[in-house]
Amino acid sequence: MITKKLKEKRKVGRPRKEGSENLTEREIEVLKLLANGNTVKTVASQLNISTKTVDTHTVRLMRKIKVRNRVGLVKYALREKLILLED
Repeated sequence: MITKKLKEKRKVGRPRKEGSENLTEREIEVLKLLANGNTVKTVASQLNISTKTVDTHTVRLMRKIKVRNRVGLVKYALREKLILLED
């Protein structure tokens, strides 16, 4: 029973299959917020993390998704239906 609880706790922060990339739940949260036009400062505030941590997530996302800038992140989020276009 203890082993089962430990295994459940370890799942937090582990990669989640999203499209063809392995993104953590937190990376997906950050991606959605940034792709919806939020500033790094706003994302940090909403997730109760530092702006440096948001920057770190952003860099890791760009590496994993193989894009060079935030526009690439937005395109990915749209393609994977993580965000929707508003009229």
